[in-house]
Amino acid sequence: DRYGQHAGVFEKQRPYVLFALQMTARKDFKETLRYIRWATESKTYTIFKTHPCAGGGTDYTGLWQFAEQHGLLSEYTVLVDNCRSKELVEGADRFVSVDSGLTFKAMLLDKPVCTLRGPTMMSDVVPHVATDDSILDVSPVPHKDKLRWLADRLLHRLSRYEDQGLNDYEVHKW
Repeated sequence: DRYGQHAGVFEKQRPYVLFALQMTARKDFKETLRYIRWATESKTYTIFKTHPCAGGGTDYTGLWQFAEQHGLLSEYTVLVDNCRSKELVEGADRFVSVDSGLTFKAMLLDKPVCTLRGPTMMSDVVPHVATDDSILDVSPVPHKDKLRWLADRLLHRLSRYEDQGLNDYEVHKW
């Protein structure tokens, strides 16, 4: 994991979609609210995993209050904080995000995975879908596609060393 993790271990009670929340940025606000509405209307039980980054941008009180005030929350929309991502991703029946690094982990674990905003770091291999029932039609990424994508990414990184003469810091910095 890129960020430190909470100590809590999530225990699966029933089938669920895992939605990895991003930091509370304006660009993801509408897509997240659209998904919350869809989960409630479609009765798709969804765990919303808070972002593990410490500091600002990870207080979901405002988002959750806004969703509640607009009648979007239900027994199908559950906000989970203080739990590690490992067990949440492993236990998920499918994975959705606007754009999260956990998308990679879910893909490697053969979860049906999709994103709601494009382009993302995984647009070449993970489908970008509308916030509708097409989410339920997404399949796991085929093994050969995962391998192709990983090989392409690795070759791209290597070329940055060789062709561009960059060092580790330059290749891996944001």
